[in-house]
Amino acid sequence: MVVMDDDPSLLTIGELARASGLSISALRFYDRQGVLTPTTVDPSSGYRWYAPEQVDDAQLLAALRRVGLPVAESATVVARREPDVTQRVLDHHLKDLEDGLAAARTEVSRIRSRWVEPHDMGGVGPSAATGTSGPTVLRIQATDLLTGLSTVRHAVGDDPDMPSIHGVFMVGISSGDHEVLRLAASDRSRAAFTEVPAQVEGRLRALLPTTVVDAVLAAGPQLEGTVEITFVQGEVRIASRSGIVLCEPAPEAAFPDLSHAIPKANSTATVLPENLVAYLTERGISVNPDFVLDAVDALAIANADAQVEGTLQLRLDLDGPSEPLAIRRAGAPGTFVVVLPIRPEPQL
Repeated sequence: MVVMDDDPSLLTIGELARASGLSISALRFYDRQGVLTPTTVDPSSGYRWYAPEQVDDAQLLAALRRVGLPVAESATVVARREPDVTQRVLDHHLKDLEDGLAAARTEVSRIRSRWVEPHDMGGVGPSAATGTSGPTVLRIQATDLLTGLSTVRHAVGDDPDMPSIHGVFMVGISSGDHEVLRLAASDRSRAAFTEVPAQVEGRLRALLPTTVVDAVLAAGPQLEGTVEITFVQGEVRIASRSGIVLCEPAPEAAFPDLSHAIPKANSTATVLPENLVAYLTERGISVNPDFVLDAVDALAIANADAQVEGTLQLRLDLDGPSEPLAIRRAGAPGTFVVVLPIRPEPQL
């Protein structure tokens, strides 16, 4: 075993694994994800060394892992260490677990009614087009749907360990005469949000799979008038007046709570797109430049499709150089992109 002569108090990855309950492979994974990075890494051997105070972080990660909290939310809890943030993340996770259990019970009842009980009673089960609960139906103008999906598509994730981010999350909001469809997407390093007008019948909190999102965008020029999206019995069906019809499985997955990653806007600024990178650089805010360009392009699409006259102006919400950055289309607070900062690599 290699010993760090300059600081014998440091822990090897094996020692941290035993102290925390996390496996060595899990600790390596959290290192790659930037969630729990070693204090130092031996440049010749690649051995990882951790400080004693990191044991508590590792034990917290182990506890969060046991309750199934996604990596992105676990990273936020460990990095922020703020009781109100932790409470909000845990409450949302429990709600998702409860919703998932309720959905599972409904699906089990449907399975029993179609494939189990009919055999017991000698009867015939209901057809695949019917069920014990009515479908959720979303009606939206094709132009609004295309605008919304185009605005958030760049942030859709593809992490194989998180199927809940493989698509665009849709939430129907109805308050009096105000009916909108909220769309969100995230790849764990950034998130995009927007709102478009729509009519929703039923409760809508569903993930539109990436394959469906891309098929709708590809069919864009052919979509006309009102598009009807129906969620029923584990499927999502899309139909338009022009005859474009899609039918795909609708995954049962809990989209992560992103509210804790939205800046509180301790400071704001309005800039033009061409000045954005320079503005961030001058203030020591390090973010992925490709993410910034993607955000500008998406917000420009929303700006053009909303028929806003004049030059696109961006509103930046910042809490500090090491906190998430929100890039909004000025005048449309419901359409914005959140980008996580690039954290410096630990010094060897």
